[in-house]
Amino acid sequence: MITIDKVQRLVFDTMIKGDRIWQIPLVGNKIAFTNGFAIFVIPKKRCLFNLDMIPTLEYKIEGKDEGLPQIRDTGICSIKDGRTLSKYQSEDGSVVSYADKKWISFFAGANLYSKGGADPIYARDAIGNLLGMLLPVRVSKPF
Repeated sequence: MITIDKVQRLVFDTMIKGDRIWQIPLVGNKIAFTNGFAIFVIPKKRCLFNLDMIPTLEYKIEGKDEGLPQIRDTGICSIKDGRTLSKYQSEDGSVVSYADKKWISFFAGANLYSKGGADPIYARDAIGNLLGMLLPVRVSKPF
């Protein structure tokens, strides 16, 4: 599962490579970081970075996953364009999402929620704290 140290390492590595990273201010004592593919939430007091040096992205992620169905890994994978994609679906099979294994692995062990299709996948821990959000992968042919 994603840890505070892993998030900070990801942010640091992204900054060193010269890739884009943004901060997303959240209500309360949390801060989120995004690289455009995923959003990771950590406690603000544990953040090691000078937030004045990281551009701010105004985006509201809190509360957007209310009432969404939980999705689970089906164990079905496909390799497309050099990426390993995993299929996630709700218990009744009505909601299906596809995610890049590279990014979804950060949320291993988390409870995942989504409306399916192109809608984001939200990750929460066992007691309901928001861990982050992931953009799904669009596939031309479902598997």
